[in-house]
Amino acid sequence: MSEVDLVFLVVILIVGVFTSKLATKRKAKFKISADKFISTYGLERITSISSELYRHGFSIFDLDDDGLLENILIKTGSSDDVYIFDFKHVKKDGGRTSQLATQRVAFIKLKNDLLYSFDLKPESYFDKFKQAIGFEDIDFNDYKVFSNKYALNSSDKEKVEKCFPQKLMKILEEKEGVFIEARKNCILIYNKGEHELSAYESLYNDAVMYKKLLIESV
Repeated sequence: MSEVDLVFLVVILIVGVFTSKLATKRKAKFKISADKFISTYGLERITSISSELYRHGFSIFDLDDDGLLENILIKTGSSDDVYIFDFKHVKKDGGRTSQLATQRVAFIKLKNDLLYSFDLKPESYFDKFKQAIGFEDIDFNDYKVFSNKYALNSSDKEKVEKCFPQKLMKILEEKEGVFIEARKNCILIYNKGEHELSAYESLYNDAVMYKKLLIESV
C-alpha cells in the first residue's frame, strides 16, 4: 500500500467515525424529543394498528406493498383514535438499485362514518398530463394556487366541490408535499419525505387540524 493510499484510508476511517458519532448523537437527541412529545400529548406506544388502514387503497402502500409499520403511537379519544407510525419501504432507483426509506404517517380512525372520500396529493407533471387528455381533477376557481399545487380527486365530485374547506385550501397553499386521503371513517395524512427522525409534533398538530376542518365542513 502506497503512502497516498494509506493517507486516503485514514481519512476515510476518520470521516466514518465522525459521521457515526453524529448519527448516534442525533438519534439520542431525537429520542428525548420523542419521549417529551409522547408524554405531553398523551400518546402511547403499541405494536399493531387498526385494520381500517389496510382496507381503503391508501397510496402509501404504492411505495411498497410489503413495507413494514414501525414505531406505532396512538392517542385514543372519544370521537377518534389518532395513530402515528413509520412506514419502512424499499425505494427503487429505476429498477436497478434499491435502498430502505421511511415515511412518517398520521392515521385517524373516526368512531362513525362522518366524512366524504377524496384523495389529495401534490400535483405532478404526470397529473397535469392526465388532465390535459381528459382525466378529471377537482379545481377551485377562487383558489388557483391550491388547484395548481395539488391534485384532488373523488368519486363524489359534487360533494367535494360543495364541502371541501376553504380554510384548508388556504393553509395548503402555503405548504409543500402534503398527502391527505379521506374515507367515510378514516383519514391518512403525511408530508412527503418526513422520515423516522422527523418531528412528531408538527405532523400530529397538522393532522388534528385537517381532521377538524374536514369534519366541520360536512
